[in-house]
Amino acid sequence: MIKQLFLIIGLGGLLGCSPSLRPVGFTSQQYVMQADSLGADATMLELIAPFRAELESQVLEVVGVSAEQLQKGLPESALGNLLADLALKAGRMEFGAGDLAMLNYGGIRAALPADTIRRGHVMEMLPFANMLQLVRMDGMLLQTFLDHWAAKGGTPMAGVRFGIVDGKAVEVLINGKPLVTSDMYAVIMPDYVANGGDGCGFLSEAISHQLGSQLLLEVAMIGLKEIYLQEGIIQAKKDGRIYKR
Repeated sequence: MIKQLFLIIGLGGLLGCSPSLRPVGFTSQQYVMQADSLGADATMLELIAPFRAELESQVLEVVGVSAEQLQKGLPESALGNLLADLALKAGRMEFGAGDLAMLNYGGIRAALPADTIRRGHVMEMLPFANMLQLVRMDGMLLQTFLDHWAAKGGTPMAGVRFGIVDGKAVEVLINGKPLVTSDMYAVIMPDYVANGGDGCGFLSEAISHQLGSQLLLEVAMIGLKEIYLQEGIIQAKKDGRIYKR
C-alpha cells in the first residue's frame, strides 16, 4: 500500500511540475496501477481512486509516433539532438534570445520507443524537474563551457558545432560563425547545470542568469506533440554537430 502511494505521489510531483523537486524516475511497467493488488482497506482505496485514474490517463496519453527507437549517445545522438533543438526553440520563444542550447547527458535517463510514444515514456526519459535557464556569458567563458563538455565526450547541444580533440572543443561554430572570445553569447540550459551542477561551478562567473518558467519535461512533451501533428511522425538524426577528430 505504501509503495503504491509513493508511486502516486511521485507521479503527482512530476505532473505538478514543482521546480523545487528532483523526483526519481520510474519504469513503464509501473504506469498502470492495479487496485486489487494493494491489499488496502476500502476507505483508502476510495481516497486514492480519483488520483490514480487521473494519473493513469495522463501517463498513457499518446504524445506521438516515432519511426524508430531513439537512444542517447556520445558525442551526439539523434535523441540528444532532438531534445536540444526543442530546448533551443522553446528558450528563444520565452527569453527572446538564445545562441545555443545544451542539456546534460546524465539528465536523460531512458530511450524513446519505436512506434507509439506516451507521456509516461517522456516522463521516464526526463524524470527530473529541471527548468530552462538563460545564461549570458562572454566567448571566453563559453569556450571553457564547451571544453568542459568536450572533456566528458560530448553532450546534447543545438546551435553549435565543434570537434573534440584531446578533451577540448575545437573548430567551434555558433550558428555557423566562429566563436569570438570577446563577443557575448546567450546559452539556454537546465537550471541544474546553470547553478553549478555536473561540475559547472565556473558558471558563477557568467554575466547574468535568467530562470525561465518552463520545465524541460513539458518543453519535450509540447515539442514532440507539435512535430507529430505537423509531420505525422517523429524523426531525428545525427548531423555531425559534435564530432571526434
